[in-house]
Amino acid sequence: MAEASEVTGLLIDGLRPLIGPRYSIRRGGVVVGAGAESAPLPIVIFAPDAGGALKNEEPIPANTAAVVVDVVDELDIAKLDEAYRRIVSVKALKRPEHPETPNDGFDATLAVIFARRSAVPMEAISDRLQALNAETPSTQWPDIVGIGDAGVIEYAVQFPGEAKLGGSWLLPSRRLTAAPAIYVVMIKGPAPSTALTRTTGRMLQSLHLFRKAAGRPADFHTLVAPFTNAIATTGYQYDLEGELRPVPHEFYSDRLLPEPPLQLLPAGGGEPLGSLRYLPWQDGGAIVMSGRFPLQGMLVFSGLPAERQSVLRRPPDTQVSYVLPMSRSQFRDLLHLFEQRSNLRVRPLPQQFIVQKVADEGTSSPYVARLILGLLIIRDLIFRQEAARLAFDATFEGLTQALSSTREAAKEVTRLWTEHATAVQTGEAVERNFTTLTIRHSIDRELRRETENFLNSSVRALKHNMQTLARQLGVEIAFLFQKQASFDAGCARIDQTDPDLANYMRGTRGWSEQLVLARNAIEHEGWVLPRVTYRDSGAAVAAVEPEIDGIPVTAFVARMLDRFCCFMEDVTVHLFQSKLEAPLALAEVPPASRKQVSPERFVVTFALGGQEPWRLAYTDTPFLER
Repeated sequence: MAEASEVTGLLIDGLRPLIGPRYSIRRGGVVVGAGAESAPLPIVIFAPDAGGALKNEEPIPANTAAVVVDVVDELDIAKLDEAYRRIVSVKALKRPEHPETPNDGFDATLAVIFARRSAVPMEAISDRLQALNAETPSTQWPDIVGIGDAGVIEYAVQFPGEAKLGGSWLLPSRRLTAAPAIYVVMIKGPAPSTALTRTTGRMLQSLHLFRKAAGRPADFHTLVAPFTNAIATTGYQYDLEGELRPVPHEFYSDRLLPEPPLQLLPAGGGEPLGSLRYLPWQDGGAIVMSGRFPLQGMLVFSGLPAERQSVLRRPPDTQVSYVLPMSRSQFRDLLHLFEQRSNLRVRPLPQQFIVQKVADEGTSSPYVARLILGLLIIRDLIFRQEAARLAFDATFEGLTQALSSTREAAKEVTRLWTEHATAVQTGEAVERNFTTLTIRHSIDRELRRETENFLNSSVRALKHNMQTLARQLGVEIAFLFQKQASFDAGCARIDQTDPDLANYMRGTRGWSEQLVLARNAIEHEGWVLPRVTYRDSGAAVAAVEPEIDGIPVTAFVARMLDRFCCFMEDVTVHLFQSKLEAPLALAEVPPASRKQVSPERFVVTFALGGQEPWRLAYTDTPFLER
């Protein structure tokens, strides 16, 4: 492929002056002794043995190969699969340790897939990488996929209890006999103009770690600076066998109920020496401790091998154990043994945790996933400062409470009518006495009350809560609820800066005005829902449903609730998107591709190299079909 060869030549010419005298660079296969040999790779950076330089046609010993790069001109799923297999053929080689391996034991070959451009969005590439990773030991995964016109997909580390991602994670070449309790996160980083620079920086970082006394350029740190707008995709954890596995869904922060923390106290009283908690972890557990007491002083009572008693230290005073073959009950046993053999006591923190049920729905519900969880996830990208986020959250809580009241009232209207109409139709609620027809139970009072509740809560959510939220996001939508001349003027004004929003408001005007007028009729004209009437055909009695503005009441509340849910989601996401820092954007997930556990409609993407950004447009498509 001529284009790939051209990119390969440019990469080699650019890398050669940077890698230093200790390394050589050329095309070649990688081999272990006289045995297994990998597929040939366009670029291999290696440290020739002291015995002399290799001939060009000779395969490169695996334990000297520091970096391998597969080069593609235009990346698609098929080419990604091929490049992935070539990378695996290198990383799967069982090579002996080299005598010049650094003391920390890092001798992994950094594996890179680099493409000049991509034929598919970065989301498609990362999704396919996740699928390939699921079939492949983590010691054989590619470390980086760099796409010149889009960005970089790589791995970053995240420590328990910390919100921010740490530095890049270099995948070890061998399974770890004892693994740190960290999250290894696949991230997509926007770098359409610097993908090559970042990928090069990661290569130089690996060269620095691969051999003792290997040099690195003065601007090394600049080349591998952390991403400021990376998008996390899949989180992985090491299991007890040292293999990276996807973080189980029940361990995600929106599902995991943290273990209550405990504190370490001197037996004779005094200030606590620290606090600790048990952290569930794949097929084992981990211990997180804060304070000045050394966690290893407790782990010595575990009876575990010394390598499993290792501890990660995080500033200012956090310690995280490695992954332990320890259940909750075994953790309690360890604490009991520790108390018996030390002059310290373990006691619950003097505070109460309250777990309260707030709804009968979870994130598998589209309403919760899309109108609450999905919007709150995006909100974190908009409001970086805590004060601004708390102010937004107060408004958002009022909006979701009004939405909840509206949904509950709509459900009750539908339930009252359905049960009553069925009871009348079956004769259960009807008594005949010659020419007299008696309905044993009337629902007029309850139906009127719930209809009024629906109208009041829905209009409050629309006029007050959504208007306040839009104002916080920099847009005034009061004109939507004003007379026609003011509405037209408001649309014309918004047209100048946001024509998509103006057109959406024009589509919204019909149903929103109908809803507000229905509520105003109660408030200002004393309107009440007509009574239920009954039609007797002789053979059976049928209940005739009351109407609002010529529409049966159950159909009216169902439509208005559906329209409001669409309005809340569409307008909020649109205003969020206008506040996102470049190059981030929002894309719509097709209904068939949404997760069952949390069917969110929108995901964060990149304006360049990602999925096509979503645009606001009014449609009558029902909420659950979007």
